[in-house]
Amino acid sequence: MAITILSAVYGTGNAGVDVTQLCQSSVDTGNDDITASNTFFGTDPDPGTVKSFAILYKNPALNNGNPIALGCAENGQIDLVPNPPTASTPVPVPSNPSFTVVRAMYGTGNNGYDVTSICQWLLNNGGTAIPVSNATFGGDPDPNVKKSFAIVYTAVGGGAQQFRAGAEGSTLNLS
Repeated sequence: MAITILSAVYGTGNAGVDVTQLCQSSVDTGNDDITASNTFFGTDPDPGTVKSFAILYKNPALNNGNPIALGCAENGQIDLVPNPPTASTPVPVPSNPSFTVVRAMYGTGNNGYDVTSICQWLLNNGGTAIPVSNATFGGDPDPNVKKSFAIVYTAVGGGAQQFRAGAEGSTLNLS
C-alpha cells in the first residue's frame, strides 16, 4: 500500500511551510502517523503562535483511491491509515483562476475535505479573505472537533508559492 502525499502545509495565517516532501519521506520509511510539531517538521514558521497542519494524500485502500484531506492543531497527530477508515473527501472541480489556489485542505485527524475549488471560487468572487468555517467549506467533516485549514497558492500573475494555515474560527487574509 503506497501512500502518496499530494500536499502538506504547517503554519499560521501569517507564515507557513511546505512539508510535503518531509511527510512523504516519513511514510516512505513506514511511518503512517505524523505529529504536527516544530520538532517533527524541523522549523517553527511563526514563533509564539499555535500552528495548524493539513495534509492531502492518496491511499489506494481508502476513499476509492481519491485524495483524502486531514488536519490538526500543533502537537496533534494524524494517522494516514485510520482504522476504521473514516475519510471521504469529495473530488474538487477545477475553475479558471485569476488568483491560483494550488491546494486547500480543511479537516481533522479523522476526516476532512479538499476545498481547493471552494477557495478558488471565494478568491475569484470576493477578495483575499477566507473565513475558516464549516459554513465556508460546505459542511462539517468531523462534528464537535476543531478543524484546521491550510492553503497553498500563488499571487495573481504567478510567483512563488505561498503557504498559510489556520484554525477553525479564524480568517486567513492572503493579500
